[in-house]
Amino acid sequence: MSDDGAVNSVQTKDVYGVAGANQGTIIQNFVSREPEVSIKERQLKKGSPYLGLSKFQTKDKDKFFGREQWIIDLSNYLLKEKNNVLLLLGASGSGKSSLIRAGLIPSLEDDWGAFENLTFEPDKNPFVSLYSCLMPIVGQSQAEMAKAIAVDTLGQVVRSLKQEKPWLIFIDQFEELFTRTPKAERDKFVAGLVKLINLQDPSVKIVMTMRADFLGQLSPYPDLGRIHDRHSRMLTDMSDRDLELAIQEPAARNGVVFEAGLVETIIHDYKKGMGALPLLQYALNLLWENDDITDRLLNRKTYEALGGVTGALQKQADQLYAALDQPQKEAVKSIFLELIDLANDKPVSRRTNKDRFLDGGIKADVLETLIEKRLLVSRGEQTQATVEVAHEALLTTWDVVKQLSQDKKDVILLRSQLATDSTRWHERRKENEPAARGDLWNGWKLDRVLALQKENVFANLEPQVKEFINASRDWREAQTQKERKTAQRITVGASIFGVLMTGAAIFSAMQLRQAEMEQIRTSIALSTAKLANDQTLDAAVESIRAEKIVQQSFFQSIWPDSEVKTAVLGQLIQTANTGQERNRLEGHQGRVYIVAFSPDGSKLATRGEDGTARIWDTSGKQLAALKGHQGSAASVVFSSDGSKLATIGDDGTVGIWDTSGKQLAALKGHQGRVLSVVFSSDGSKLATRGADGTARLWDTSGKPLAALKGHQGRVGSVVFSHDGTKLTTSSDDGTARLWDTNGKPLAALKGHQGRVVSVVFNPDGSKLATSGDDGTARIWDTNGKQLAALKGHQGRVVSVVFSSDGSKLATRGAD
Repeated sequence: MSDDGAVNSVQTKDVYGVAGANQGTIIQNFVSREPEVSIKERQLKKGSPYLGLSKFQTKDKDKFFGREQWIIDLSNYLLKEKNNVLLLLGASGSGKSSLIRAGLIPSLEDDWGAFENLTFEPDKNPFVSLYSCLMPIVGQSQAEMAKAIAVDTLGQVVRSLKQEKPWLIFIDQFEELFTRTPKAERDKFVAGLVKLINLQDPSVKIVMTMRADFLGQLSPYPDLGRIHDRHSRMLTDMSDRDLELAIQEPAARNGVVFEAGLVETIIHDYKKGMGALPLLQYALNLLWENDDITDRLLNRKTYEALGGVTGALQKQADQLYAALDQPQKEAVKSIFLELIDLANDKPVSRRTNKDRFLDGGIKADVLETLIEKRLLVSRGEQTQATVEVAHEALLTTWDVVKQLSQDKKDVILLRSQLATDSTRWHERRKENEPAARGDLWNGWKLDRVLALQKENVFANLEPQVKEFINASRDWREAQTQKERKTAQRITVGASIFGVLMTGAAIFSAMQLRQAEMEQIRTSIALSTAKLANDQTLDAAVESIRAEKIVQQSFFQSIWPDSEVKTAVLGQLIQTANTGQERNRLEGHQGRVYIVAFSPDGSKLATRGEDGTARIWDTSGKQLAALKGHQGSAASVVFSSDGSKLATIGDDGTVGIWDTSGKQLAALKGHQGRVLSVVFSSDGSKLATRGADGTARLWDTSGKPLAALKGHQGRVGSVVFSHDGTKLTTSSDDGTARLWDTNGKPLAALKGHQGRVVSVVFNPDGSKLATSGDDGTARIWDTNGKQLAALKGHQGRVVSVVFSSDGSKLATRGAD
């Protein structure tokens, strides 16, 4: 409304430029456009109008603002233009699901009339997901439903079960078909979906949302590719005006306004960060819950204390984590490990059954705390309940989880491969069980998964996965037993050869020789297979076993086989020329996460899950165990001269040690976790980076030299120049900054749109290179002047490195 009370007509003509959309005028009474005095005279509603990390649902339509033109365009596309299919693409956190649930669906209810809303996510079996939301609508029993859908085609399901009302089938998070659904079910569902679309039934509208970075997954499905070409829309970023509505309007409808200038600050913070709308909603919800709204004003002071849009989630999660004891922290990591997958080398959310965590102990209690604090979401009831991360933004903003996804990357990938291979084995054994044995695991993969089961990391696997592991173990044991029996037969045969004097004995001797030859060939084959699986020690054992049989063979002395001898010799040479285990370092209790060699290669340091770091010589002798952190040591790094080490602990401190294991200093100053530490080239100073948004400079006696403050956001990296006279930091605030080693700021490198991912000096320290989320790398001089912008990557530039002479550089992108 205007100042005189008139209705405010908001013109949004051609704001988004959606191809083929009918443009229109939105006439809506936006309360936030009224004078503040009028807003404050409204009834005060104390409940938060913001959703935090949760998705908007249809019931939240009166809290959903900023996408008005998109709602009109998409509604026109489906109804006025009579399209039956829509694929809405967008980045993670762009608000795709919320736009459909709280925007498009309510609009269709107004313009299309009554319809059945079938909203689901594909999950492990998209048919089951669809049928779960169908049952309450069609009112059929489980048995009747199973009979109706036995045809396994979506077209017949629609014909069998759809009544008078039209259907809206909304498949949210369509990318789950490629991250969670096994190939057999995916192929079947895609085929049925394409056939249903081709029926062109105007009473069935199909809407799908998918992350844009999964578009490449459509390649094996040409029909889906054509659907994308004809029926997709790319959800773009919200304009400043749209963001103002999304921020102000929910509060205004509750009778509350923002302090002058705060909305502009929030928008600025949002745009310089990750650009994830759930993070914006999370910060606004925290602001509402932590401010005193009885004065009807949301204050800047409260907003800044919470960490703003870019830091609110990280700060709240860190506070929750810091309040836990060590067993509870381990439970947090164990829970999140079950809820993370990797896609395109990025952590993505993974939904799993809630009963996996209900052990009646610490893990169950911690799970409920994480759900209560809205970091996790539980859906469904009792045995059907599932758990997932509240939003994937948490996986990329909370350092605890980011570090976990890196530390446990091999476990996450192994679990994914285990699910894929077990599914393939189950499918093949239905056709030919003997042939399916080739899909069973052996070697290091089987050893690793069995070890993880003992450690309770893989304690709650699905029944079909457990069956696959057990079958792999049993098959390997059977093969090992068979090899032993063969060896025993050869030994017995050789021992009785001397007493066999008849023609029958000669025949038996020939058979024994043949068995011996087969044993030699088996050992060679096993050696070859183990080499292929990087089991170099086991491969060497098998080749030596074959050589021993040749050397000790009575038959080879009187009836030699030159071809076999040549094969054995060749295998011995191959295993000798392959890198083999020289020494085994044993001392840690549990897994070893990090190994670092000293610069001269005479020592190495390790960090294990037992909470210690250890120093070794290269013969495998342990020189020292570094114990001092409260909690586990998270990292270990040598100084350039190899005389000192630095360790990072979960307790927020950095330890400095000599190579005898004596602690020289404990660096304390960061608020929260220390994320990384680096020595200067001469080893006299260290720089640390913390979750508190600062970098700090220290000498090796533990004396703090400077706190490098200036970034408005998380510090992503800290790097010394090669001569040790300067250092640089990068941040989520879109800048990198240059400092001298006294902490004096020398220059601010401003130019990236979004987070600066990495920064590096050239060899002589005269230039720097940065890479960013905006898809560019940039070159700068040490005065902060930009010398070049390198464009070409599609998506985030992950890292940049100079050549040794500084004349060239290479970049690595998320594309």
